[in-house]
Amino acid sequence: MAKGLHTHVFMAVTIFSALQLIGSCIFCNGLILPPADKLKMGMIDMLEDECIDSSEGFNYHWEIDCVEGYQLATSVFKRLAECDRECTRIWLPAFRNRAGEVGVLVDALNSNSDRLGGLESTCQHWPDVPASVIDLTWKADYPFEAYEKESPSQINSAIAATESYVDNFLVKLGLCPFTQSVHRSAIGLESVGVKEGPVIVKHCADTASSKLATPAAVMAAMYWEGVTEIIERPEEEVSTHLLLAPSCYDGDFVAFSKSCDNLLEKTVRLSPGSVGRVWFHPYYDLDKVGQSTGGHAPPVGEIEGLIDNYLSTNPSISKPDFADMTRAHDKTRWTPHATINLLRTSQLMAAKGKEDRGKVFARNIFSFLKGEKTGIIDTMKSIVSPVPVKETVDA
Repeated sequence: MAKGLHTHVFMAVTIFSALQLIGSCIFCNGLILPPADKLKMGMIDMLEDECIDSSEGFNYHWEIDCVEGYQLATSVFKRLAECDRECTRIWLPAFRNRAGEVGVLVDALNSNSDRLGGLESTCQHWPDVPASVIDLTWKADYPFEAYEKESPSQINSAIAATESYVDNFLVKLGLCPFTQSVHRSAIGLESVGVKEGPVIVKHCADTASSKLATPAAVMAAMYWEGVTEIIERPEEEVSTHLLLAPSCYDGDFVAFSKSCDNLLEKTVRLSPGSVGRVWFHPYYDLDKVGQSTGGHAPPVGEIEGLIDNYLSTNPSISKPDFADMTRAHDKTRWTPHATINLLRTSQLMAAKGKEDRGKVFARNIFSFLKGEKTGIIDTMKSIVSPVPVKETVDA
């Protein structure tokens, strides 16, 4: 009996020691378990303490709710716009990074270092650190131009001009067959499951930013705020967004285009299949774009083919010469200010089913040229933007 008791005691001590060892491994060595397991086990406070301990010398941000690619981009660009060029560490404890999204974003940031004020970004992942993390640092004494926030009167004027653009230019010329006014968009798509809603106009000055943020950083933060709203809010509240870029872009199409193409376009895969984007500008010029990418107008050669198809069923209409066609194609991307249009992919897919893409582009060309001859284009522009902006001439 004594021998049996001794055996039971020995086994109890052994089990207790094993449990102590396991507990010690889990609770004393924070890198034993991946962050996803810690979150499942309710060890959130421990994980955050480890991240705090690993953030000495940095502004610390804990993005526990960031689980989707668009949330990743929104969080990082928000911090980038707000951080005042201070070293910033952004922890992503719940982000799985299954498709390498963190690396995609960091690569986009580093390839745009110049337009982001000399930014240098790095990322690390478990087990090298407690959780996935992105660092934002800056090259010392790097020359850059900060975003100068517009005055309230400039903001109100730009928003009013853009709303007038929708009602008095876009709608009256019929350039978007599914928009009836700034208050009613996605019209006529109910039969294919798309509900109508308002066009929301937002100005970048309403995006939180520090005095040391660059125009591109603020525009990117605004862009991803808009993407988040399109994804998370119902169609009845937000049908589409018109986002007004920093006014420094209004007279510089090339700078605006490059920021869109080289920064925003490199991050769009973080919201795959969710949101479409279109770039507009007072001096839109496809010839200055180079190779046409997402967000830009199709090449003129493609448009000429679409017009030929359109004329085959409308023989009474004469084909415009190439110069007129090119000018009209650019002008259909005219807005009073540098603007990003965000659209729901569901709307784009539904519109394709309701309206032939080739006919829309061809009709827009003819509609603009007709309006140009009657003088209605100049009349509309004077209503929309009474104070013209002088275009920046390329050096």
